[in-house]
Amino acid sequence: MTSFKYIPPVTEFFTIKSVIYPKKDSSLIAPGMYAKMQILFYAQTMDNFEDEIIIMTEKIAFKVPLRAIRDKPAIILKNPLDCGKCLVGDKIERHFMCKNNGGDAHFKFYLEGTENQDNKNIQGIAQEELIGALQNNSVSNELLVIPPFTIFPQEFYLYKGMSQNISITFCPIEEGIVEKKLILACDTTKLQYLLRGEQIKVDIIIKTLDGLDMSKSDVKLLPEEEENNKNKLQEEKKTYIDDETEEEIKFEKIDLSNKILEKEEKLENLIFEDTYPFASKQRTLVLKNISSLPIRYHWSIYDFYHQNEFKMIGEENFFTITPEEGVFKANEEITFIISFKPINSIIYEQKLELFIEDIPFQAIKQFDMKLNENMKTTVSKVEPYLPGFNSSLPSYPLYSFKLRVRGK
Repeated sequence: MTSFKYIPPVTEFFTIKSVIYPKKDSSLIAPGMYAKMQILFYAQTMDNFEDEIIIMTEKIAFKVPLRAIRDKPAIILKNPLDCGKCLVGDKIERHFMCKNNGGDAHFKFYLEGTENQDNKNIQGIAQEELIGALQNNSVSNELLVIPPFTIFPQEFYLYKGMSQNISITFCPIEEGIVEKKLILACDTTKLQYLLRGEQIKVDIIIKTLDGLDMSKSDVKLLPEEEENNKNKLQEEKKTYIDDETEEEIKFEKIDLSNKILEKEEKLENLIFEDTYPFASKQRTLVLKNISSLPIRYHWSIYDFYHQNEFKMIGEENFFTITPEEGVFKANEEITFIISFKPINSIIYEQKLELFIEDIPFQAIKQFDMKLNENMKTTVSKVEPYLPGFNSSLPSYPLYSFKLRVRGK
């Protein structure tokens, strides 16, 4: 028979409550028998704890380790957190489900590199905070703002098997792909996530006019094409006199034999050949959406009469364009047919404009700076804190052409 002594744990988290021997009136232990030691554990924080008890007999001494270890959380959350594509000046909201298949834990998002900037230590959370977390599944309703992203909630608490919906609002401020390194920290570990989105600006370019590639600045014509163009140019240098005002009408046209529009120049005039009344002429214009998002559009034709009076065209429309409206798919080319059918032998001047719809003015590459300043006072700034939406916006005139022709 033998007996033993012990040295209790040194920390306050472990306490020996009692030792129960085989016999109540003796501390001796016979061979094959055992003594039972009851140990109390009290944790003031959510950390892991270790200590030990030293057991000493008449012949040997040994240590009994004491450990209190929490189950680690096991988070399932999509990585990267991809918010997709959005127009500059607009906003979208994406939702990601975060599920915990491991131990209970408190979680907090913050931007990598800002651990010590306005981010409290989430280890050692007070018991009253945890009680509040049980009631609403979120320790805090704070927003984490990392322009152009806003994350809600920034902090939350999850039991094993529970889920939390993570809402991310993406509000682009400039063109390009934006990526942020995000940390999701809990009581025992840190997980890194990539937060990304593509900020889009839109543009439509003139691809070809009557088969001529307008996107190049060094187009070379065949000799016979140059000769034909020179002959056309000579014919188009005729001077016409307005019958009513007796003013000279000047028809300007690009000399395709020696000049192609540079990128910074604008194609403003579309000249048709002289046409007999009730006959028709056509020109073909190909436009391309060089953006990665679809663009809605429509055409409008306005009438410039003899005194350059500006008013909407009525029932008599001598110029037509097809298709009149539709949607440019991402990176799509659309062929437009502009037709003219006069009813008299007079000068016709009209204005053709291409409008794009539901696009924030900040997302239009060709947006005029002067118009930008004027619209700043009327267009409200998109707030990044509210749920995302794609609102209906005023149409914007992207291209404007003067259509000119004389009926023979």
